[in-house]
Amino acid sequence: MYTTEQVKVLSEVAGTVKKRARHLMELYYSLSFKSDLAKEFALQGFGRRVSNLSSAIQQIFEAIPPDYQGNPSNENRSSVEIGLHAFFANLAGCFDNLAWVYVYEKNLTIKNQYVGISHKHKQMLSYFSDSFRVYILEMESWFNHLKSFRDSLVHRIPLYIPPYAVTDDKIDLYNELSARKFQIPKSFDEEYLKEQKEIEVKLDNIVRFQPVYNHSWNENPIPINFHAQVLADFATIEQLAKNFLGELNL
Repeated sequence: MYTTEQVKVLSEVAGTVKKRARHLMELYYSLSFKSDLAKEFALQGFGRRVSNLSSAIQQIFEAIPPDYQGNPSNENRSSVEIGLHAFFANLAGCFDNLAWVYVYEKNLTIKNQYVGISHKHKQMLSYFSDSFRVYILEMESWFNHLKSFRDSLVHRIPLYIPPYAVTDDKIDLYNELSARKFQIPKSFDEEYLKEQKEIEVKLDNIVRFQPVYNHSWNENPIPINFHAQVLADFATIEQLAKNFLGELNL
């Protein structure tokens, strides 16, 4: 799946997430909020979600580590899928929580549907500094990525990890063997059972597992590597949350 160097890097970065999550939570826990609601959204909202992100990454890397060999079991794939579901739900929630922290701490009057932090929340962005507003606007493509997977997860098609993949040059052979495998036999004799085992061995040699996820293959035909993506997404919310501290001025 990965080169030796890629496995090393992914594993090392994943090993730092728990400590980084704890540090990020401590930064917010140390703030002196004027508003009790702002404090609640910061600690019980954002803080819990950061912890959940860390736990989700740990679950994903334990179920299918970067150095995993062969095809993982359905149970392990399901564990990663559930981890991804938790990750994206909480990742999206982090931005809502931080937005409400700002609204309550700054005592803003703004309709609920306009509360949020992304390139689309123009009214909310108008309250921030020029530098932070530009920073958010430059993240448009990343916010679109988050929205695509979060919205599909909640409203349409849940995130899915294919059990295996087949390269283009092996598709015809794979289809031929699959058709033979599921062909109704005249009798379930020893010859048939022997042939089935031979087909299964050939199929196992053709397919290979890829550590990727997607939702709708029609909406998004390009799958995404889940090890690298969750680490990148965690780093994104980590940096944004640190930059956001400057907007609170606490």
